[in-house]
Amino acid sequence: MPRRKYSNEFKREAVALTQEPGVTQTQVARELGLPFGLLEPSE
Repeated sequence: MPRRKYSNEFKREAVALTQEPGVTQTQVARELGLPFGLLEPSE
């Protein structure tokens, strides 16, 4: 299965959603149909 590519705008909006009070990264990932952990910070 090929790896999905996301636009920079989509990435910015997804990260912005995680900054909303009371919203978790897991919730945002589910709502956007993203794999679990994709929005986790990278080291």
